[in-house]
Amino acid sequence: LNEAGDTVLAGTGDTLRLPVTEVREYDIEVAVVDRAGNRSTARYLARSYVPGPPVVWRKDLGGFYALSEIGDGILVASTAGSGDTPCCPLVGLALDGTTLWSVDFAEQSSPQIPTDNSAAYVHSGSTVSRVRDDGSVDWVVDGVVSTPAMMADGSIIVPSWDTLGTGSAVLRRITAAGGLLWDTPLDSMRYSYSSGLAIGADSLIYVLGDGRLRVVTPSGTLGWLTAVPGGRGVIVASDSTLIVAGSPLYAVATTGVIRWSRSNLAASDVVVGTGGQAFELVGTRLRAFRVADGEIDWEVPWEYSGSLAPVLTSDGGIVLSAAASVILVDAATGTERWRIVFDGWGVGQYPLLTPSGLLLIWDSLGSLHAIDLGVGPLDSPWPQPWADWQRQGRLRQ
Repeated sequence: LNEAGDTVLAGTGDTLRLPVTEVREYDIEVAVVDRAGNRSTARYLARSYVPGPPVVWRKDLGGFYALSEIGDGILVASTAGSGDTPCCPLVGLALDGTTLWSVDFAEQSSPQIPTDNSAAYVHSGSTVSRVRDDGSVDWVVDGVVSTPAMMADGSIIVPSWDTLGTGSAVLRRITAAGGLLWDTPLDSMRYSYSSGLAIGADSLIYVLGDGRLRVVTPSGTLGWLTAVPGGRGVIVASDSTLIVAGSPLYAVATTGVIRWSRSNLAASDVVVGTGGQAFELVGTRLRAFRVADGEIDWEVPWEYSGSLAPVLTSDGGIVLSAAASVILVDAATGTERWRIVFDGWGVGQYPLLTPSGLLLIWDSLGSLHAIDLGVGPLDSPWPQPWADWQRQGRLRQ
């Protein structure tokens, strides 16, 4: 099967792993003989890869939705049932994978963590709950339609139902104690639930919806409104430039003026880095571009279906998920450093990298894998303990 003519048995899994001596493309002929003696052959053009670091532990929780840190451990929002509840437990794990506690929610939950790392704000159905790092629940607020964004003071911004009869989406700012600070209608603007909130370093709130980008002050006053047709996600770069991902891709100043735009063949995933650089995965290309003018620094082919994860490592790497693999790419050149291939059809799009260098990612079979990267996340000026490199005040789900 390889150049030496060796025979490799596939075993019971659906992955055939062939030992090779260098990273390049190989023309491989595979012969399959079943138990009845029937023989078939097929040829493949495959590229070898450098295997990544080892998986130090694996835990089967049946299914996952989101990962984040809490206290000294890990928070897992699971899609698996627990006891008499069909869905969905929020599980606290130690860094060695030991289960510490579990709280059941009626629907999938999206935990967001304030800067003190001591609690989680969990969106489930139409509610947001504050869950402490020991699993106890402080309070629950109803009438919420999407994942909250974190303000630097520990308060949260949540899109809510139209409780004021305005016919538009409503933003609410809620304190860490569960009290309502303000309730502001968005002037006939509907909210983009997928990734339509971002928080600037000056605590300005940016809201995307209906192909428009709006600013809201920390006190809830509406500011400028700018048309960004095709926009599907808003991100704040380190110089406060607003990157609106989608097709086209926009860069918007904090005054609402569009600095530049660039047509994309497909809506892209974007992660902002240091030094005025950002990265995007669009169509079959992985790119690094300059935030100031949109010019492309480097571009490499990317033939895998997957996502650009908002994880940058302290040694200059970018984490990507592609089909059933997690891949580390050099941020300076786009060159692949290594990959880990899992069983099943896919892996989670947004892994978690802890300060201790533990990369956590789940596979399509419902198992959580902990990989010892040996390096932590790139130090982020954004006030989120997981280094929120999309600067949305929250993790994308």
